[in-house]
Formats: sequence, C-alpha cells, structure tokens
Amino acid sequence: MTERAMTPPRRTRFIGALNSAMTLARKTGLAKRPDLDKQTLLHEACAFTGLEDFGDPWFERPLTVLLD
Repeated sequence: MTERAMTPPRRTRFIGALNSAMTLARKTGLAKRPDLDKQTLLHEACAFTGLEDFGDPWFERPLTVLLD
C-alpha cells in the first residue's frame, strides 16, 4: 500500500462567501475575532450554561493541544 498525501476537499462557493462576509464583519466591527484561550472558553461556557463544574478534567489536555 502506498502513502498518498491527503488533500482537503475544495471549499464550496457558499463557504467562500461566508468566509468573506465574516472577514468584512470583523473589519467593520460587526463581529469580534474569537478568543481561543482555554481559560476564556471555559469561563464563557460557564457563563452560557450557568454551570461551573466540568467534572473529570480529562478533556483539558486535549483541549490545550487543539487550541495550540
């Protein structure tokens, strides 16, 4: 079996239009850039749900890796 480089699928026009719209919204101040900091995300999750206990913290390491 040979290894082939994986190529991501082409974006559709719809996704391209959404990306352009979000870029414009950020430039004009209609949308803010997402803050992908772990503590900020956890704080916003608590504020959104009204819950504070995440239970077993097993997910924190993979979340940190994903955000990095």
